[in-house]
Amino acid sequence: MITRTFSLASAIIFCITFPTLAIAQAADGTVVLPTEVTIRNIGWRQISNTAEISEFFLAVVETLILVSAFAFHPRTNSMRDEAHGWRVQASLYLFGLIGMLVGFLVVHHGFLIGFVIFGLGSLFRFRMSSNTLIDGTLVIMVTLVGLTVGLNLPVMALVATVASVLTLYFASFRKTTTIELKFADDEALRAAITPVRTALSRKGFRIISTSKADFKPVIQFVLSHADAEAIEQITSALDELENEGHGAKGWYIA
Repeated sequence: MITRTFSLASAIIFCITFPTLAIAQAADGTVVLPTEVTIRNIGWRQISNTAEISEFFLAVVETLILVSAFAFHPRTNSMRDEAHGWRVQASLYLFGLIGMLVGFLVVHHGFLIGFVIFGLGSLFRFRMSSNTLIDGTLVIMVTLVGLTVGLNLPVMALVATVASVLTLYFASFRKTTTIELKFADDEALRAAITPVRTALSRKGFRIISTSKADFKPVIQFVLSHADAEAIEQITSALDELENEGHGAKGWYIA
């Protein structure tokens, strides 16, 4: 008897509340997924959408400015004592651009793109098989560009490529080289520090950091330069130091 009464009461409540639930709308701020998932605004006709393209390049500029707050933070710069640390600085811009591109595509062309990207098994796993951080970011970026083309978003693929090339040029305009000098003893090392700095500055190098090995007459300089053929200039500076009587017993360039 109790069970029958409970079932009848449940049926009455359901009949009363079901129409209300059927017409109820989601509360403000909630995300409602549509029943049909599609990619919007595809094809080359998107090239006439100057508003979106302008918004994309403004987003690129904003991303580069915000990433600079991290890349050039004085505390992080002071902790970089090797060339690898400065290559990480350049890679930050590409990683920021990758994140912006994913978000932009999802917002403007449908969240299906987000499902596809993360369905690839995490793009950042590609970094594990890359020799350098720059190579890792480039692998991820070209994968995103190819994915964008495959999703029939050629205009976005084109502008993303242009933005990536310009960002890569900006981020890698100056290169870093590490030079390690070994002297006969600590006295010879201390006497050569100032001449070494002067000789490298004359060749157009900017000394980013200097570090000395413990208990060894070995000193390491991290140099910044714009010329890709900098090794010849370094060896020329070392020859000049040798002629001035401040030559190193041995040296290593990386």
